[in-house]
This record gives sequence, C-alpha cells and structure tokens, in this order.
Amino acid sequence: MSELCMRIAPCGVSEMDVKMAFGMSKMTVINEGKNYQDYNKLQFVEFLEFIGRLAHGRFKNASQDLQQQPLATKIEQILDDLLYGYGLTRKEVEIAIEEFSESDDDY
Repeated sequence: MSELCMRIAPCGVSEMDVKMAFGMSKMTVINEGKNYQDYNKLQFVEFLEFIGRLAHGRFKNASQDLQQQPLATKIEQILDDLLYGYGLTRKEVEIAIEEFSESDDDY
C-alpha cells in the first residue's frame, strides 16, 4: 500500500499515515493458520475502510476549514488522487432527492 499511496499515486499522506490506516483497517483473525501471507492483503471491506482512514489522515493537520469537510468529500479527493495514478477518473455521483415520500403518515 505504501507503494501505491507514495509512488504510483501520491495522495499527500506520510508513510506513517499509510501504515496506520492499513493496520487499523485490518480485521482480527480468530483462527490463525499458516496463511500468514494474508496479513499483507486487504479484503474488500478492509480496503474500503483503508480509503476512509487514509482520507481522514490526509486532513488531520490541515486548516480548520479542511478538517470540517464531510468524510465523503475527503474520500472523493483521495480517490481522485489514487485513480489519477492509473490514468482513471472517478464518476460523479448524482444524488436524486425524492419529492414525495411514502411514509407511515400517508396511510
């Protein structure tokens, strides 16, 4: 992960932040087997948490305005940096707000 975040697609985080995000995103292992190589791999849900922790770590020493941004905005910025390293771009999410809601009050 350090190679990804530091060389391939620099995201403005320190190597210590990458290591901390990686370690804290790992789930505990109940039955440790002989598959110790798996400790260096992230499952998909762990990868998602890693991205979130990396986004949080990137802005921890930033100005108060940047720290107050929503986590979703921070994650978008991290993803933009990571995807740019591979020549890709992130698709913008279109949020549709329903005008009418079917709640219990309507019945």
